[in-house]
Amino acid sequence: MAILTQTTLVTSGRRWTFRGLVGLLAGVTLAFLLVGPVMVLTDNWTMIGVGVIVAEVLALIAGLTWLGLLAFSREH
Repeated sequence: MAILTQTTLVTSGRRWTFRGLVGLLAGVTLAFLLVGPVMVLTDNWTMIGVGVIVAEVLALIAGLTWLGLLAFSREH
């Protein structure tokens, strides 16, 4: 595996992290848009809340991973 540099993480790495996070959150939003009304008709309110928390935790992990890679990468 190639050693990541700060330049790579700040340019293409930041773009891919942003795209991944936006894709994850857009997918969750689309799922809630389609499945949310069905969940409300039954007694599954907690499933919507759990899904939001899981999406937030995944976004947090992705962001912290990128930050950690940036902090421990070589200068150039």
